[in-house]
Amino acid sequence: IDDFTYTTGFGAGAQWAVDDSGDWHDAANWAGAIPNAVGASATFANNNTAPRTVFINSAATVGTVHFNSPQPWLIAGLSTLTMQVASGAAQVNVTQGAHKINLPLHVASNTQVNVAAGAQLKISDPVTVAAGRSVTHTGPGTVTYESTVTLLGGAAISFAAAADVGTLAMGADATAALTGGGADALRVRNLVMNASSQLDVGRSALVVGGGSFGDVLAKVKDGSITSSAAADDAKNSTTLGLLDGGDEVLVKYAYYGDANLTGVIEQDDFDRFVLGYESNGATWADGDFDLSGAVDLADFDRLFAGLQG
Repeated sequence: IDDFTYTTGFGAGAQWAVDDSGDWHDAANWAGAIPNAVGASATFANNNTAPRTVFINSAATVGTVHFNSPQPWLIAGLSTLTMQVASGAAQVNVTQGAHKINLPLHVASNTQVNVAAGAQLKISDPVTVAAGRSVTHTGPGTVTYESTVTLLGGAAISFAAAADVGTLAMGADATAALTGGGADALRVRNLVMNASSQLDVGRSALVVGGGSFGDVLAKVKDGSITSSAAADDAKNSTTLGLLDGGDEVLVKYAYYGDANLTGVIEQDDFDRFVLGYESNGATWADGDFDLSGAVDLADFDRLFAGLQG
């Protein structure tokens, strides 16, 4: 069975049928009805022999978008694409290749974004997640948001693998969570948080640009940026550590005492603590593991707790 036959069998709905660029709303381009309704499905399979662009110049609504080609597909245009289903969750699936959505994306229903290993999805225009709705990332592939992701009141987003976001704007009671492992960092070039929103780093790392170290530190200290993994640590040996990189701030799930955030407590970490204690250090990198603003004996107790983890 060749790949084309296989991909046409992926679920119900319409598949782009021509090896060419074209208008989303032109029925001649589709095998099946034009996908423009709540719950509709649009598949872009490996029948494109070169990069192709599908234009949306008047609004379209679908429940599923599926990319499955080693050649790039680009969805672009002057209008918007809305993800919406009557029940269950909408889906954006990337089985293979590197593909891009380059127009405003509205998430009106809970939506799953599943990017397979080695695949890439780039979303280059603003994404708006409706109040109370969620975007859940699954799969180990790479997702890049080049513009702004706006979470309206009570909306949520979760990342299971490394991701990059231009601006993450979190409204009242909005939540974001990193559900992957330690190597899966979320890089946010600009982070805007409502006072009641919360970002859970989990067991991962967050890299924040576009703001001061003091601003990020304040969000960690007041619990706006937190770690559920550290909160659930029965040994109380882990927390969130911060390093100031100048243009960026690294916030990472870490053992107390891991001053350089390498993932292990070593001689360099102990040396940093001693130097910070003797020279009035005031940051995590100096040995201030409880983020009190000073390196003292309480931080040594925290370092010892980290060694027990």
